[in-house]
Amino acid sequence: MKNIIYILFCFIIFSACKSNQQNFDFLIGNWTRTNEKAGKMTFENWKKENHTTYLGHSFTLKNNDTIWQEYTTLIKENDKWFYKVKMNHETSSTDFTLIEFGENKFSVENQQNDFPKVIKYWINKNLLMAEITDGKTTIPFKFKK
Repeated sequence: MKNIIYILFCFIIFSACKSNQQNFDFLIGNWTRTNEKAGKMTFENWKKENHTTYLGHSFTLKNNDTIWQEYTTLIKENDKWFYKVKMNHETSSTDFTLIEFGENKFSVENQQNDFPKVIKYWINKNLLMAEITDGKTTIPFKFKK
């Protein structure tokens, strides 16, 4: 009887710990922005390196020339998640801290950054939605796979 109770207790603890793990797998894939300005095409590609690191690459094309790009790392360090952004030729990143997490959604924040201060991602049906804001100006993004 003690063994059954012990096994049941371990199963409950394991299940609770596993459910608290933050999973950003909904980002994985190659996404195309559907609400881009005419004449431009923007793409956002995400892959999972391991259970604590996701790598993103975003870029905009105009007339088949890359006019903008950034590299993003979503990484867990010291039990905290960070969203790190590097523009094309920069050596250091602008870091945002995870402030909200839910099923297929999250928000990150860096109030010291000029723009944006908050970045949000979420799934709406089959679309990846994103938003960047400083509290005054908001730019929405809508992506399809």
